[in-house]
Amino acid sequence: MLRLASLILGPPVIVGFAYLVARPDFDRSLTASAGFETGSPVATVETPNDGVRVAQPQMSGVPDAQLVEQCQRTRETLMRRLGIRFSSAVHAPFVIVGDTPESDLNRLYRETIAPTARALAIAFFDRLPDRPISIVLLSGDESYQSCALLLDGQRRAAFAGYYERKDHRVVVNVATGKGTVAHELAHALSHFDFPEMPEWFDEGLASLHEDARFSADHLRITGLPNWRKRDLLPALKKGMLQSLEQLITGARVRPNRQAVDYAHARFFCLFLQQRGLLEPFYRKFRSGVAHDPTGLRTMEALFGASDLISVDDEFRHWVQDLDRKPPRKTADTRVEATTAEDNQ
Repeated sequence: MLRLASLILGPPVIVGFAYLVARPDFDRSLTASAGFETGSPVATVETPNDGVRVAQPQMSGVPDAQLVEQCQRTRETLMRRLGIRFSSAVHAPFVIVGDTPESDLNRLYRETIAPTARALAIAFFDRLPDRPISIVLLSGDESYQSCALLLDGQRRAAFAGYYERKDHRVVVNVATGKGTVAHELAHALSHFDFPEMPEWFDEGLASLHEDARFSADHLRITGLPNWRKRDLLPALKKGMLQSLEQLITGARVRPNRQAVDYAHARFFCLFLQQRGLLEPFYRKFRSGVAHDPTGLRTMEALFGASDLISVDDEFRHWVQDLDRKPPRKTADTRVEATTAEDNQ
């Protein structure tokens, strides 16, 4: 009798549960792990949006409940510091706080933060965050400056956003574009996966994704030429651009040539990306960083060369060819920042 009841009632129960889970309004935040759940991408393509979120693998070595609890504590601390005019949302590992309604924060998470984090993880990262990442989103420059002063004790007049590494906190003036969020998010995520990454590559990789396009399936993100070319080309034409070896072996981005060095690092990452070498370089460099802290030897091995002179020549000709190409039309699949400088 029990077996007969199971045969009769079992299929309807299974079908009913499957329908419930597949419904667009079903809240998968309760079933998703502490990975990067996502809805539609930052700039939608011509595909229907069924509202289904995709749960990614859970954070390595950290139970979901523990990370969510840490995120809740981080949110409470931020809200006490920032005051009642701020709203907040938690999507572990992200704690999102801003001076706009919670619905706006959740929309920016679905459209920018989650798809960017997922695509970057697919391309580069093997270790996902095991601690909360705070993302403070400000609607304009005045709010951004006052918040930076309150949280970190300094004004950030020269920057559209920054990542405070010791606190795992991103602060962004959203008025400068969603690409600024993507830039700072790349810093935050890469520091969990590759904490020894030198500044030239850190800035190059982050700024590469401040102006980028998603693939049709939203699983890949590809950097595009952008406004930083205006800093790179004059230095190149005037013979003032340092060599690739100097860029790579330099201890830090030069304070007096910051805009040029950012552009140089970004466009070299774009150069590697277009040749299918950016992801292999990232992984080989990460695995061998103890013996090659700048990445120079890894880069030479990647090109099968004893130095980067010929690579540098090829890169400079490639940059000049970019200048001769007609401007491309803005596509609706882009993540873009109008201005995006960064400080760690």
